[in-house]
Amino acid sequence: MKNILFIAHSGKAGGADNVLSYAINNTFGDKVKYKRFVVYPKFQGLDFLKLLNPNILTKSIFYRSNSSNFFKSIICNIINIPGLVYLLIFSYVNKINIIYINSSVNFIGAVLAFLTPAKILWHIHEQPNEKVKIVPNYLHNIYKNFFLSNKFNLIFVSNHSKEIWENTLSINILKANIIYPPIKNDGIIVGNNLNDNEFCYGFLGALVREKNIITLLEAFSEISKIRVNIITKLVIAGNGILRDEIIAKATELDIINRIELLEFNNDVSAFFSKINVLVQPSYNESWGLVAIEALSCSRAVIMTKETGLKEILIDDVDCLFFDPLNKNDLIDKMIFLLDNDVECINLGQNGYSKYMSFNFNENFDNSIKSICEG
Repeated sequence: MKNILFIAHSGKAGGADNVLSYAINNTFGDKVKYKRFVVYPKFQGLDFLKLLNPNILTKSIFYRSNSSNFFKSIICNIINIPGLVYLLIFSYVNKINIIYINSSVNFIGAVLAFLTPAKILWHIHEQPNEKVKIVPNYLHNIYKNFFLSNKFNLIFVSNHSKEIWENTLSINILKANIIYPPIKNDGIIVGNNLNDNEFCYGFLGALVREKNIITLLEAFSEISKIRVNIITKLVIAGNGILRDEIIAKATELDIINRIELLEFNNDVSAFFSKINVLVQPSYNESWGLVAIEALSCSRAVIMTKETGLKEILIDDVDCLFFDPLNKNDLIDKMIFLLDNDVECINLGQNGYSKYMSFNFNENFDNSIKSICEG
């Protein structure tokens, strides 16, 4: 039996958290082969715990993910020292064989892994770009050494993500694994709740600045003015610090009566049953699990071009990509699908066919286990 320590980077239920919970519940679900220990940051919410199956050993410890801000990062790394010492003792006492680190900002996990003899899997979900900074400059050399070390088995969600990290850190990463994330909600069953008298756009994800939701609201407002004879609706599903601002902005734009704001729900079938098109306008999406889930339901997708999904999806065939910094580009794509029912349906069907051509979950399980057993 192998003892595995999973180190979560948050207590939330975002994309990276869902992938981690899938690995814990499914990839390493064999209780005969694996004993699972899960630690997560204290006082950061309990949504992550809701993703886990019962009877998994979990413990909250006070630590925080690293910040891209210099001063916040320094403070974070100082206050993480007691947690690091605890985890180091915990790893030796419980004879941990494998440490699975979730997220590139999970710096405490990377430092812990470097101090133990365990095999290390570091799952890099995020990717930096000109709009989104991940690592403060003073830590670049440390990240370079970590990424080049034989100690770490790095896992990137796409070749695109790996290349961006190489450019950011000015290195050539030789020991890297490209593994497309699993689909936690594989086989979503959606009802036919679409209203023939209205056209519904949808957003699903964390309500944070990086998701570019305010731009989506502004684009939707413009469309409502341009196509006054068509009833349009926008469903926004998720939790986050931007919730009140979204309500205020929708009120300011006089579209609040066209907005349906849903709380986070691990069962996304109801959300996808309501929408014609998924719109993901993020400044940066290293992958795009929600988009894949939408394709699995034959829903058309309008997706930020800042994503690793460009490796497997063809623009204008499987989905529509757009520039997240260009609101007019987003408006044009949203209007195109609003005005062209056949194109909207075809896009969803093509996306579904592409989704079916990839066995995401089985490939993920086999690839991760191969690293652990190699």
